[in-house]
Amino acid sequence: TFSVAMSGGDVFDERPFARLMAKHIGADHHEVLLSAQDFIDTLPAFVWHMDEPVADPAAVPLYCLAKEARRHVTVVLSGEGSDEILGGYPFWTHFKRYDRLKRLKTIPSFLRNGVLGPLNRRWLRSERVGQFLEMCNAPLSSYSLFNLEFQDNVFSEEEKGRLYAEQIPGGAGVRASIEHVRKVYKESERFELLDQMLSVAIAQWLPEDLLVKADKMTMAHSLELRVPFLDESVVELAARMPTNLKIRGDEGRYTVKYVLKKAYETALPSEIVHRDKLGFPVPYARWLKHEMRDMTNDILLSKSAKEGSPWKSSEVELLLARVMSRDDRAQQPLWDPEAKKVWSLLVFEMWRKAFCVSM
Repeated sequence: TFSVAMSGGDVFDERPFARLMAKHIGADHHEVLLSAQDFIDTLPAFVWHMDEPVADPAAVPLYCLAKEARRHVTVVLSGEGSDEILGGYPFWTHFKRYDRLKRLKTIPSFLRNGVLGPLNRRWLRSERVGQFLEMCNAPLSSYSLFNLEFQDNVFSEEEKGRLYAEQIPGGAGVRASIEHVRKVYKESERFELLDQMLSVAIAQWLPEDLLVKADKMTMAHSLELRVPFLDESVVELAARMPTNLKIRGDEGRYTVKYVLKKAYETALPSEIVHRDKLGFPVPYARWLKHEMRDMTNDILLSKSAKEGSPWKSSEVELLLARVMSRDDRAQQPLWDPEAKKVWSLLVFEMWRKAFCVSM
């Protein structure tokens, strides 16, 4: 077994759990510990082997992990897909709650908007009811906008309008990001709401990010990666399951991947089964402000970036100023939307320069 952690401790170091699991199954266990400098040094190789501007920071430690694994084996198994077919991410619980929209949608729109809306604004003043009423009038493809932790959210359409330079390559206007995947949302409308969002993730997030990342970072070291959770029979079984076997609510608390946790409840240590889902946390938001600060400013504010990128340099400068000036003493969440914007621009600019793309 192989595991990677980021130096600095806290939630970015999951090695104790990896060791516990390895000991439980009797594995020959190997670990990689990455410092901020290791992360920086790996960035050019990550950009080159990714071959397209996929701004997933977890690809960098995955590249290093694959390098270590290739020293020992030629084929590895990985868990990609389990979250997408079984509802593993914490933000999926929001969409489980949104199932209540079914009841609201049975009320004619003129009553929802003409009676319930004003009643809530004037008397109930419930933020949740107001949100649900707003969502009833919105297409499924916009539901992610109601959940700021959702993976689709980086730049809003308003922010993109400010960010893009006057002349867009090809002379065309910038299409709303959702237009690229609206068909996927449309095709999922026959499912329950949670399954609709999982269907979109399987068709969009999984192949366009997770699998391409896993494939390219492992093949960079001639390491074959297999994903058993995406075996056709497993995916079909999960698709037939009712949503309460994927995310189960009990007294306001939701359990993700419920059926998988129940299946292995007695076979694995409880610390593994019942711990919170983290994803693949990387402290890039912290590093951008410190160890990566000079490099980030040099790349995004360079003459090359100002002349060759599609961004307005003034907007990039404002974004950098906001992110770099924030108080370190403040509690930083695991998911930092502002830092993700800087990281996305940084990866794009490094990709553009590595492949001599002029815009």
